Amino acid sequence: MDDWSDEDAARLLGWVRILTGLVLFFMPRVATRMWTGESTADRTTDLGLKGMGARDVALGVGLVTALEKGAPVRGWLEGGVLADAGDALGTLVSWRDLPRGRGLLWFAAEAGAAVLGFRLAERLD
Repeated sequence: MDDWSDEDAARLLGWVRILTGLVLFFMPRVATRMWTGESTADRTTDLGLKGMGARDVALGVGLVTALEKGAPVRGWLEGGVLADAGDALGTLVSWRDLPRGRGLLWFAAEAGAAVLGFRLAERLD
């Protein structure tokens, strides 16, 4: 990855966010099983995950579009940092209710995305 530019890393982050958002929106029950290990047919949970998915698609499309147009990306990255940090905080608050492996995996992914987005936001724009 030494050959990757900050723009390449931001673009990858944007596409991962878009794909994650699409899974959350269109397959909320699959996402619930992946996230918590539980199988639920709860409409409230589906609604929440669809909202998270739409948020992630919007942030990802905004970031990728800004990169393609040469427009400022810092705001899109900072929005993603806030979303990812919020997700990580939510995982921590629910820590006791999550299977240890899944909780650790998701917290690492959420916190890692927040840190990456923060560092990219400092270097881009």
